[in-house]
Amino acid sequence: MAQSKQTKAPVEPNIKWTEVTSDRISVAQYYTKPIPTKPNEQSKGTYSDVILNYLSGEKRLPKEFLFEGPEMVSNSGPKMFKDENKQYPDWSLLARVDKTKPTEKAFIDFFTNVIYKHCCALMNVLTKPNPNNMNQTAIGGFDTVDWEKPSKAFVNVVRPATDKNKVIIQGKPDKFAMKLVTYGQGKTLFTDLKKNPIAWADLVGKTIKFIPLIHVEKIYCGAASCSLQIKLRSALVTDVDEPNGTTTQDDTIDEYLAANPEAAERLEKKLAELKLKAANKALDTDHTKQVVTEGKKEDDSQPTFSGIGSTTGPTLTPLLTTAPIKIVTSLPPPNT
Repeated sequence: MAQSKQTKAPVEPNIKWTEVTSDRISVAQYYTKPIPTKPNEQSKGTYSDVILNYLSGEKRLPKEFLFEGPEMVSNSGPKMFKDENKQYPDWSLLARVDKTKPTEKAFIDFFTNVIYKHCCALMNVLTKPNPNNMNQTAIGGFDTVDWEKPSKAFVNVVRPATDKNKVIIQGKPDKFAMKLVTYGQGKTLFTDLKKNPIAWADLVGKTIKFIPLIHVEKIYCGAASCSLQIKLRSALVTDVDEPNGTTTQDDTIDEYLAANPEAAERLEKKLAELKLKAANKALDTDHTKQVVTEGKKEDDSQPTFSGIGSTTGPTLTPLLTTAPIKIVTSLPPPNT
């Protein structure tokens, strides 16, 4: 009897960011644990995790909160961050989301109004006392936070460009940072348009366009603040190029110039002076090389004197000139 072929279960397509609704974002579980410490180190307190799910499909089955975002741009590709308290470094990818472009502005509005604000509503419930036990809260330490207003207690993942006084700089792209998964089979996968994997190292320092598969994993709560933990599960790279010369330190530049308004012109003048000095030095070096080369050509036309040695007394090195040469092989006796 012929064995029937086993067929793979169809892979459920990823939902698009435009299909995500806040009523399907749910809490899978939450817990509070001691902050990990090194051996013989005192406790640093506790932290809390609120794991998020998304109720998928008609049956609203709880699954990982994954969705596909719009095409984004990163000016620097994957970047590594070392943490002395961790065994392995963290990696992240910083995207720039331009509010002047309709699709990117719509994504910023979606993430803020659908995901961030709904997570604020969840935290509002989890940090309030239990009606059945007023001394008990799911997540402690945040009972005085007004979750309906933006605050340092829970910062949005989408962050506008600001100056040193935290004033928003109009016209500059917002930042959207995603952590990369660095371990196991779930390691963040970059692929090209032919479904071939792309090594992280090939994208480091590059300007890349990509379509992300974003995992809204959890809300992490430390001693004084909470944050959404966003991971990049995979990314379809649609374009890659050398760095386009656009700095990723816009905020630092703006802050520095605000404190040192004349610094830009002073630096520009000094760079011009150094460039001129370098050009003059290069000309001097070329001229010196030319003189030496011409001198060597004249030297090459003279006879050589290898094999001529002294018979009595010290030998004097012959002086090569264009005049007739007299070879001295010994010194005269001293006057008496």
